[in-house]
Amino acid sequence: PEGDEVEVKPIGIGGGIPCPVVFEREHIRVGLTLRKGENCPQARVWIKSNALMAAGHRTCWNAALSLLHQTGFVQSYNTVSRVDVCVDLVGEDVGPFFDAYMQKRIICRANKFSNEGENHALNYFRLGKGDCLVRFYDKLGEATKSPEKLAIVCDTRWGGVIPEKAIRVEFQVRREKLKEIPSVSISSVEDLFEELPALCEYLTDDWCRIHDEEKNSNSARDNKLSDLWVKVQKAFA
Repeated sequence: PEGDEVEVKPIGIGGGIPCPVVFEREHIRVGLTLRKGENCPQARVWIKSNALMAAGHRTCWNAALSLLHQTGFVQSYNTVSRVDVCVDLVGEDVGPFFDAYMQKRIICRANKFSNEGENHALNYFRLGKGDCLVRFYDKLGEATKSPEKLAIVCDTRWGGVIPEKAIRVEFQVRREKLKEIPSVSISSVEDLFEELPALCEYLTDDWCRIHDEEKNSNSARDNKLSDLWVKVQKAFA
């Protein structure tokens, strides 16, 4: 449309599928795969986190569809390749979550663990790898590295005030795992929008949770959830 600008890049790579041409408008990127075949995607869409936080997922998806339409595409179907869902807890840091892990109070379907630190302090750890994982990290520390991100997070997540500390709990789920979850049926982006509450409930109640006491394989469900994890569940609800 008149007055609208789209950046066209000659080469782009994403998600293991070569994209010879990439159209980019602000925080939305569309890569054309130019592949043939009924089950081969003709385009891939990436939406950056700043846009999702500022405008919301539905608005961003509609903007992506508009960009596709303007480049001559007609959508016959779409599929979700990866979902990232997250919440921020203001006033909390990584410490209590890591303590719960070390005290064996985290019950998680993943058995992989990794952690990182900065300035001689732990600020990130992860459970899981590949198709499904959860990250716990210092969001305030990460956001302060980008003035643009800090302003958006402060406005949309922290009530307009920069807190003394804030942690992000973030789940990443790939398509193969989505197909295995019995409580949801997610194939398209539209499915995802409808199933988000059920997906978040599965991730924070079935896939991972924190209890008050050390986990017991025989009666894990009988253990009381920690108040900290109840905060996480309520934030995802």
